[in-house]
Amino acid sequence: MILNNKDKINECILSSMKWSADKEVIWGLLDWCSAANYFFFNYNYTTNTLKRFAVPEGLAFDYDINPNTGKLLYSDYPPTYAVGDDQGLIDTKKEIHLYLLDFATNKRTIVKTSIATKFNVKWVTNHLIEVSSDRLNHRVTLTLKN
Repeated sequence: MILNNKDKINECILSSMKWSADKEVIWGLLDWCSAANYFFFNYNYTTNTLKRFAVPEGLAFDYDINPNTGKLLYSDYPPTYAVGDDQGLIDTKKEIHLYLLDFATNKRTIVKTSIATKFNVKWVTNHLIEVSSDRLNHRVTLTLKN
């Protein structure tokens, strides 16, 4: 997507796009490539309103947004770019946290903790999530309380 900003043209990338079940609200992540600035947003077609939300500190690639509830699951698993980065993290036995962030209240809670494991988070329903466990190639389902 190219946006004209008077004197210059900026590129931006829309990603993680998800529609609410009623198809009234779309959520996504907007990344202004040239400005190193990105944020989550939602656009409500019924009310014609656009809301912007800060990306939480520590979020890299391990996240999933629930477009029905406006809640974000994310971990503080650091980005890895080179072969061996994951093994280096495993060797450090770094504690990794899985967070639940409610954009409406800005309340953040820890859902689960692991040792050097990427959660590969996924919403199953509005209250049910699926994550990787500490065991290789094993997924577990967790129920979230309100």
